[in-house]
Amino acid sequence: MSKHMSLSQRKDIEILLKQSKSFKEIGRQLGKDCTTISKEVRYHFIERKSGAWGQAYNACAIRFGCKKSLLCGNHDCGMKKCGFCNICNNFCASFIEEVCKKLDKPPYVCNGCTNLKKCTLRKKFYIAKQAQEEYEYVRSEARTGIREFESKSHNIF
Repeated sequence: MSKHMSLSQRKDIEILLKQSKSFKEIGRQLGKDCTTISKEVRYHFIERKSGAWGQAYNACAIRFGCKKSLLCGNHDCGMKKCGFCNICNNFCASFIEEVCKKLDKPPYVCNGCTNLKKCTLRKKFYIAKQAQEEYEYVRSEARTGIREFESKSHNIF
């Protein structure tokens, strides 16, 4: 058995996370320790600022009671209230980002979350293909070593 994780194992992790399986269960199925699975997910997640179905991304903690409007300065804005807008977070002096508390504990990603269709906060996902690409990039960079500085102007004599 290889020490390194393969793309097919990463795909299995992604599928099992969508099924809300625990790291222990995933580890058992893949023949890996649960801490290995946990580290894999925490090191290779991606973040997305995406809204919910029919709602724009808005991570402001006070978005539901917000009375502000048109902070973006666009009077043609389809969103009359900033609490529903995905741009106003950038302009509001009162903006405080709300972060989902579920991301602080396992599985640390939104892959199997039941609230995904309703959530307008920043999301984290484990995507096997991107995790594999990141792993391959880091592995290749680690093997290149230190590059020597080459310059002909250093010949003093």
